Amino acid sequence: MGNHNFTAKAYSDCNKTSTSTSVIVKINAVVVTPQDDIIGASCGNPLQSLTYQVNPALKVNATSYNWFFRGAKQSLTVSADGSSCTVVPTKGEGQICVGIRYSTGTSYVQYCKTITSCSARTIQENTLSVYPNPSKNGQFSFALKTDSNVTMNIVDMLGNKVYSLSFKNDATSSKEFDLGKTEKGIYFLYIEHDGIVETSKLILE
Repeated sequence: MGNHNFTAKAYSDCNKTSTSTSVIVKINAVVVTPQDDIIGASCGNPLQSLTYQVNPALKVNATSYNWFFRGAKQSLTVSADGSSCTVVPTKGEGQICVGIRYSTGTSYVQYCKTITSCSARTIQENTLSVYPNPSKNGQFSFALKTDSNVTMNIVDMLGNKVYSLSFKNDATSSKEFDLGKTEKGIYFLYIEHDGIVETSKLILE
């Protein structure tokens, strides 16, 4: 690192030499930007598919990977070699973790990455007017004061998706949906439109 002076000499067959002018070369330290143990998005939105992979430096001598998610999720799929996974968090937040088993040194190490809700979208809870709620036959209706494209998802208490629909909403009418073939219990409705996510708890009796 620092400044270094270099000159060059040339020799001919007649034993004559010539020397170049001095050249100053500045050598800077190589800056290495550290990467996370788990590489991937640090924030998410409800029911958004997120992909994560192990930092390549941590894969040396690794023999197996055990991925898991702390928080409500719809699904978690691991790649063929085990070094990456795709998770769909129910609320767009939680903690993705991987336990790595090694053939040498420390036999097992666990790494985690916290996922927060992205600030680009606002989650508004209990702002939807859903009726009837509770419902005894699984028939529900709601109204949105927007003419935007809407994505609708309903998940159970474990974060499993039980209903999904995308449509162009009409602000002058209500939207109906049927959970009549779904088991009785508590569910959560997520309506995404215009950069926000509105939620409401549904009760099926």
